[in-house]
Amino acid sequence: MSEDLIKRQSVIATIEAMFERCTTHDIIDYKELMLESVKVLPSADIPQGWIPCEERLPEKGSKVITCDNEGDIDAMWYEKSFDKDICVWKDDYSIEWDCIVAWMPLPEPWEGADDE
Repeated sequence: MSEDLIKRQSVIATIEAMFERCTTHDIIDYKELMLESVKVLPSADIPQGWIPCEERLPEKGSKVITCDNEGDIDAMWYEKSFDKDICVWKDDYSIEWDCIVAWMPLPEPWEGADDE
C-alpha cells in the first residue's frame, strides 16, 4: 500500500492558480474557503527515525537508509531476489544482504537556494 503524501504549499499554489483570473465575489469567497480548509488539515504522519524490520518493511522497489546488526549505515534497495520469490535487501551493486535490522525513508532531495 502506497502512502499518498502531498505538500500543503503545493496544494495552496494549485488552488491559487485555479482561481487566478476569477473576479466574481462568490467564487473568490469559495477560493478562500478552500484555502482555509487546506491550511487546517492535519499534517501527514511521516515516520521519523529508525523502523525495526520486525515491525514493518518498506514497499518493494524502495530505496531506503538501512542499519545492519553491527550498526553500519548504508542506502539499500528492498526488492525481489534474483533466485527466490521473496524480497531482499540489495546494495547499489545488487549484492544481497541478510543482516539489516532497521531502516528509515530517504529524506527529500535538497532543492537548493534561489540564486536570483
